[in-house]
Amino acid sequence: MKKNELKFYKKILEEKREQLIANINSSVNEISELRENKAADDFDVASMNTDLSIEYSLNVNQQKAFLEIESALKRIENGTYGLCESCGEQISLERLKVNPEARLCISCKEQAEKQNRS
Repeated sequence: MKKNELKFYKKILEEKREQLIANINSSVNEISELRENKAADDFDVASMNTDLSIEYSLNVNQQKAFLEIESALKRIENGTYGLCESCGEQISLERLKVNPEARLCISCKEQAEKQNRS
């Protein structure tokens, strides 16, 4: 991959990372606020528990996405960014534009998804 392409993807990944950090911090604050609120009745408790569950799920998903971005940035540093971790072939630029943290080429991703469904 060319230097200017790597620079382009690095910038995108860094921007996504910063946005995720802001989202994670916001989610943590929301969870803290929900935990501090006192419920007036059983309905409020149920509603609060649902809200907490949603916030926890969002937070976990955001943390996973953050780790994927960090991994992609490390691959840029060590010179393996854009190479499929399964077959070693180049991941298409079109795929990386849609999903810059992609680890697998389309063929290997489809194969992995088929195996997961089985």
